[in-house]
Amino acid sequence: MAEQFDCEIHIFDPTSSTLKDSRWAYHSYGLGGADLQVTKYWNWRTQKPDDCQGCPMKNLPQIMEELGHSWIDILKIDIDGAEWRSFHYIYQTWNHLPANQLQVELTGLDISPTSKDSLAGGFDGVYQFWNNILQDGYQMFQLEPNYGTCNYRPKERSVSLEYALWRGNSSLPVTTNHLITTETQT
Repeated sequence: MAEQFDCEIHIFDPTSSTLKDSRWAYHSYGLGGADLQVTKYWNWRTQKPDDCQGCPMKNLPQIMEELGHSWIDILKIDIDGAEWRSFHYIYQTWNHLPANQLQVELTGLDISPTSKDSLAGGFDGVYQFWNNILQDGYQMFQLEPNYGTCNYRPKERSVSLEYALWRGNSSLPVTTNHLITTETQT
């Protein structure tokens, strides 16, 4: 893709060993929020909240400044529950996300209306995320569940969803091969 479209591809992951390839630049730190010491996330291997102690983190404004970027064509985020605090910080810092297209997995397993220490900030965090995204002009064009996480805890009715959003034309249809509902269809 980098050669075909003459673009830079950057991968950020504080938990993997360095991935060397001439097609991308690997960075051994993760995407964080305001407090870069907070590294809680949902561990899909253990199906429990976890902490990436000692993992280096940077927030998006820092990353973009260090790379000399003012705009992102495609931003893909899959950070297992840490996306909530990252987006919260982005919208506290900027009035818009500097990206044309956003592909994000929103991990629902960490959202609990009874948990005071929710990774997502509870339902208020979810509302604030969607309010910011929609006011920023993003529109969803793809949605699908991530079956790798949603089948582990079916009693909690929690699911991770993969969204693709873009800034653009409202006539673009939403495509999905999955119907997600909690109501009986008649």
